[in-house]
Formats: sequence, C-alpha cells, structure tokens
Amino acid sequence: NAEYGGWSHPMNLRVLIPREPDPPPLSDGAIADALEHHGIMSVEAVCNPAAFSALKMATGGDTEAALQFKRKLVARAAPTATSAAKRLKSTFTPLSTGVSQLDAVMDGGLQPGLVTGLVGRASAAKTQVCLRACLTTAAIGGTVIFVDSTNAFCQGRLHQLCLDRMSSSAETKHQFELLLDCIKLIRAFDMFDLFDGLDTAASELSKKAGPKLLVIDSVTAVASPIIGLPEGTRLIAVLHNVLRRLLNEHPQLSILVPFHLTLAQMGAGR
Repeated sequence: NAEYGGWSHPMNLRVLIPREPDPPPLSDGAIADALEHHGIMSVEAVCNPAAFSALKMATGGDTEAALQFKRKLVARAAPTATSAAKRLKSTFTPLSTGVSQLDAVMDGGLQPGLVTGLVGRASAAKTQVCLRACLTTAAIGGTVIFVDSTNAFCQGRLHQLCLDRMSSSAETKHQFELLLDCIKLIRAFDMFDLFDGLDTAASELSKKAGPKLLVIDSVTAVASPIIGLPEGTRLIAVLHNVLRRLLNEHPQLSILVPFHLTLAQMGAGR
C-alpha cells in the first residue's frame, strides 16, 4: 500500500526507465580503423583466431557484429577460389617447391596459410616434388613434417636429391644429416592414424618459429576406404577443420597434399 494525503490504496508499481537508443552500427571503415590501431591490417590477420578479441573490441564488444564483419571481409577478399589465393596471399615469403617451373606458376611457391593440392596420376612424380619441397624448406632452417601414408618417404631418394644440390660428397653427407634433422617423419595408414599424426604435428610446429611445411602424402590413400561409408563424410569434415586450425595457429605454415587420380578420372576432366 502507498499512502498519499491521508488516503491509501493498493497499487502495483512498474518502474519504467527510459532506455538509451541503441548506437548505430559501426561502419566498416570505422572497424577497419580500429583494427589498424591494434596493428591488424590484413585479411589474414583478421582471420587469425588470436586477433578475435581485438576484432570484438573494434566492433564495440558485439560478438555477432565481429563475426559478420569477418565473414563480409573474407567474402569481399575472395569472391572466387582463384582470387582467394591471390588476394589472401600471405605477407610471408612463399616456400619453394624445389621445382622452378612450378614456383613460376604458383607466385613463387607454396603460399603460407594455404593448402596446396598436387594432383596427378600414379608415377607422375608427386612425391618427388614433395621431397624437393621438404629439402628446400629444411635448407632455410624451416620446420618440416612429412606424414607418410603410402611408405613413399625414401631417405635414399632424399639423399640423391641432396647430392644434386651439393658440390662435393663430403659436404653432401654433412648437409644431408643436418637437413634430415629438420624433417619429422610420421607414419599414418588410416584416418585415425592421420588424426594422431596431425596432433603430433601440431606439437612439433609449436616448438619453433619460422617457415613451416606440412606434407600429407597422401590423403587419398587413407580416405579412399571410407568414401561412401556413413562416417566417411564426417571424418573428411573433421580433417578439413583440423587443417584449418593448424593454418590459423601457424601463419607461416604451408600445407602440401598430393592427390592421386586414375586415368579414367583424368579423362573425365575431374
């Protein structure tokens, strides 16, 4: 009860507090300016999970607005798959494949932050390209991880490739031992081995800064037995997410994945 001037009556009070109108959403330009203040000045930097707190701050603490800006930025930067590789090009130096002709058509080599697929029939030297890329990355002091699902990794062939690079056998032996120390070999013969191997790879990649190369030779070998099975699609989606997480966590990482095609598939233009 509330009493007024000598009389009283029951009443329910509802306090209405005037609400401030919602501020207008920040323009994309204002968000970009705020990000630049935090040193975030590229699409790659915005997509890095470590930068999300700054992105959220730049959008006034609005998580949904931050995600929307991020999606819009990526869509503008990469409207097609072709332009994605060009416009999202890393600020880091590409890793040479060890094959000058390939480097020439790949804007300098394997782009950090991207997965590069190497497609061809059996015996088309896909693994040889992978081994050459391993050597060139190791030679600049980079971290190299080779996930082998087909027993394709051959130290003898790697030594021969190293011999081709050196001028004397004595220099080659010493150099080969140094380069081999930079290459971590992981065997994986099914999808679950591959996931375990990628967990190991994540740990190895975190040990050292600088250029990083992950080779998976090959996804086809471990994925073929599960294609068409109920869990196959789910496992492939999990693999996609694992690789994306590795790229997000290691901006200088390049991933090289050879894919095997049969002659029938190549003839079909797939």
